[in-house]
Amino acid sequence: MARLQASLVLILIAVSMVGTRLAAAPPAGPCFTSGSVTYQVTASSASDYRIRIDSQALQPDLRIQLVDNANDADLVLVDDVDITDRGVCRADGAFKTVSVVGPDSAPALTVSLSRAEASDFRLFVRSARFSQRDAAALFAAMWDAKRKQDMAEIR
Repeated sequence: MARLQASLVLILIAVSMVGTRLAAAPPAGPCFTSGSVTYQVTASSASDYRIRIDSQALQPDLRIQLVDNANDADLVLVDDVDITDRGVCRADGAFKTVSVVGPDSAPALTVSLSRAEASDFRLFVRSARFSQRDAAALFAAMWDAKRKQDMAEIR
């Protein structure tokens, strides 16, 4: 009987710890899959990609121009569907998180996002789930992953 009570106490402690961890986790954001990698926008400061969006940056890592027509864009994100199961990201391959950080945080990449024509890429976004900033951060993370992969293949 004492052994059963001890087991139940351990189970209650484990369930309590899991519940606390779930409650403390930041809210899940929308996901986007590119190739074998699924990226999720998150508010967590412990994300895999920390992207600063700063249209005034003097030397951004990437310059993205917002455009109003998908035909003019290099990158297009359109979904128009507001899914009800927002907390679930399904990933068959790698899973990476992306956060947009403010000026007080150290970013992995800085992106200039504006309507100015001097840009590396043009972005069109019409989404019920992703803001323009989120879409730019996602594309910056994918661009960085591809750039690193290409550099590794050269070596």
